[in-house]
Amino acid sequence: MTIDRAAQARLSYLDTPGAAFRPPGGPALRWAGNLKWLALTSGQVVSTCNRWPTVFFDFLSPARREARSLMLRSGLKLTIPTTYHFQSIAETVLMNLYRLPEIVDGSVLDIGASIGDFTLYAASRTRGKVLAFEPDVQSFAFLTRNIEINHATNVVAVNSPFSKTRGDAVPAPSFRGPIRFAKIDCEGCEYELFSRDSYVNWSQVQEVHMEIHPPPPGYSVSGLLAQLAYWGFRLETSTFGGCPYLHAYHESSYLNGSAIPHLSSA
Repeated sequence: MTIDRAAQARLSYLDTPGAAFRPPGGPALRWAGNLKWLALTSGQVVSTCNRWPTVFFDFLSPARREARSLMLRSGLKLTIPTTYHFQSIAETVLMNLYRLPEIVDGSVLDIGASIGDFTLYAASRTRGKVLAFEPDVQSFAFLTRNIEINHATNVVAVNSPFSKTRGDAVPAPSFRGPIRFAKIDCEGCEYELFSRDSYVNWSQVQEVHMEIHPPPPGYSVSGLLAQLAYWGFRLETSTFGGCPYLHAYHESSYLNGSAIPHLSSA
């Protein structure tokens, strides 16, 4: 087991106290964050979104109180709460910062699904199903609403956090493996997911892509990289808009097995 020293060097600043980079949820800072990400992705907004001028207006209007609607030229429709950061839309359906392939030959695990922007993006590309975990009740309500309006019958949504000990929350009869691709954006819980006693057999997941957050007390970036090395991943890092992302790949061809023990293979 060898830690990827290049990845460690690029991400070690996250271990510094006060290294948080996502703006808090206050209206002024949320507006500033939306402005930043709209500016960074303005070309993609114009080319990807229907009625793109309303996207700028909706996310920069401080007085707006009702939920927003967003429709992409691909046909994807999203109902979005007024408190939602545009960054989440930008990094999933506009920029594909989680590197979702055009076609996923297997199922997708979405840990930190929020309102379903990535979930539904993945549902349109996978030949399997998408298993989406979101613990927040309000976000989950938007997630289920967006699944319904997009008629995404290949999504299994779970209103629960995902952790190494909560695999029994998966509704096994309605979800069949194998899991090929995992996306993780869970505000720091990524440091808990890859321990050696994990309920998930991460060696059976070909790709894992995550936004990296400053570690919670008792955890470190080097510890996370060591855990990923244990599971045999090759690592890459990327940065966009000041936010770091970690990309983990298995060199070998995908094993047609179930990553979560009680999920049977298709």
